Amino acid sequence: MRACARVEPSVWRDAAEQIAAAFARGAGTAGLVGSIDSLARALAGPFPYTCTDVNELPDLIDVNAGSHS
Repeated sequence: MRACARVEPSVWRDAAEQIAAAFARGAGTAGLVGSIDSLARALAGPFPYTCTDVNELPDLIDVNAGSHS
């Protein structure tokens, strides 16, 4: 089941509104961090961490991703 179906729609809407409001007042980073934290707490119930979890995605940031130069 997809993550969006596991959390109330209001949680996603609140996160989006928090991000938009933060960017509007020039605090985009804080809005993103706060929203990610809120979403992580909401998703922890349906997707609990276990000690056998494996990090399936790389942690590296590719600054050239999507560039067509």
